[in-house]
Amino acid sequence: MSLSVLLSLLLTVPSLPLSGFAAASPVESPSAVATDEKAEVEVLGQALAKLLNSGQEDPHWFLNHYAPSTIASMGEDRIVLILNMFRRDMVGAKLRGVRSLGEHSWSVSFYVAETNRGAVFELTIEEQSPHRILGLGARLVDGDPHIPGIVDGMSSKAMAMVIERYVGELAAADQFSGAVLLAKDGEVVFEKAWGLASRRYDVPNNLETRFNLGSMNKMFTAVALVQLQEAGKLNFHDKLIQHLPNFPNRALAEKVSLHHLLTHSSGMGNFWEAMAEVNWTLLRTPSDYLPLFGKDDLMFEPGMQFSYSNNGFVTLGLVIEAVSGMSYFDYVRDNIFEPLGMQSTDSFAMDEPVKNLAIGYTRSNPEGDGHGQDGPLRNNLYLHRVQGGPAGGGFSTARDLLRFANGLQFGDLLSPKGVETLLTGKVPTPWGPEVRYAYGFMAGAKEGHEKFGHSGGAPGINSVLSVYPADGYTVIVLSNCDTGGSVVGDAIEQMILRSDK
Repeated sequence: MSLSVLLSLLLTVPSLPLSGFAAASPVESPSAVATDEKAEVEVLGQALAKLLNSGQEDPHWFLNHYAPSTIASMGEDRIVLILNMFRRDMVGAKLRGVRSLGEHSWSVSFYVAETNRGAVFELTIEEQSPHRILGLGARLVDGDPHIPGIVDGMSSKAMAMVIERYVGELAAADQFSGAVLLAKDGEVVFEKAWGLASRRYDVPNNLETRFNLGSMNKMFTAVALVQLQEAGKLNFHDKLIQHLPNFPNRALAEKVSLHHLLTHSSGMGNFWEAMAEVNWTLLRTPSDYLPLFGKDDLMFEPGMQFSYSNNGFVTLGLVIEAVSGMSYFDYVRDNIFEPLGMQSTDSFAMDEPVKNLAIGYTRSNPEGDGHGQDGPLRNNLYLHRVQGGPAGGGFSTARDLLRFANGLQFGDLLSPKGVETLLTGKVPTPWGPEVRYAYGFMAGAKEGHEKFGHSGGAPGINSVLSVYPADGYTVIVLSNCDTGGSVVGDAIEQMILRSDK
């Protein structure tokens, strides 16, 4: 079972009982009740931390701490399998904090300093002592899930102060290099850059540094498709064959719709393995990639499941070219970047003398088939394509991405109906029941807070754009190292979930 499937299961099932706690003394004050309940949850957290560090599987521990009704609904085997798999990722964990999420609902966080990984358990417990577990959700996070200074009711000013201190500490420990921007109601409340754009020449990152976006370019591709749909030039139920009649695999093109491609439900795969057989410097335009996958068969019937596909978004770039009569790069530049003033954003070629591009740095192995490992630090210039495109690999700045997020929210790119079409979640994903893939965006909610955006990650690249529309916050983190962006993005999300709005 993959980690993504595991987390999905954890977030969709109810959970376990707490036994062995002394009965609480009768009290009348709700705050006193919460205090007693918190104390018991802290005892549970310490016991769970001890179990995580034991190196032993103990099915009786879990079964003794779940409510009987939950065990009956889930089954003992499922409980033990899921939580023991989770335990293997958290050896060395220490309890970091316990906080209330609402009535009889608690968040319990753990951290493993050696791996810089954390875990957050969200518990729903019985109303009466011994407060056994009725429901449990859990997720792994990069970095410490309990950050000093994060409190309930935070203002944007308080958030900015915590961000500056926390990210500064990460940068001083060489765990972050990049730029961070926080906006409230479209206006910047915090922005700063840390680290080096070039370690060879000792060039610091700044707020004008262009960072590789990884897969975040898919957002631009999707916006372009919705613009063309609003112009009456295509329909999302159109089959691929209607716009690309010469697509190499005709049977595929007759089955797959634009909707399938935009939601990663087409059954198409990824071109990475095929790239090993070609000269990467020749892969620049969307049509350059077609020979790598154009004749491939589908992995499954379109619409049957979600499977992240870069081939699908490269193909959408070809559709944009066919429908608009422009190159993909000219279309997004003329219809998205320039109207919003995104003058530092484009799919710049890495072998061209473009100013202020950050070089990515990674500890992945020489084959580049992983990131965040403990190998020697190297630049990523020989691990990526020479030029990005519809599926990812372009460059932008934090300020330009705020212009993009504002343009979406304030109607500068699409009609209100077009924005709804773009951002409405459509296909379930492995990232939990509240996260669905829309058109080129992930959309969902966290603890009741609506959220949309996209991330990008690869060796030496880790970037995040997250918009919380009801809260008024936009978070942009761009990093030229393996995992720094997701660590900071998770930390800022913690603050937003506890902010005063």
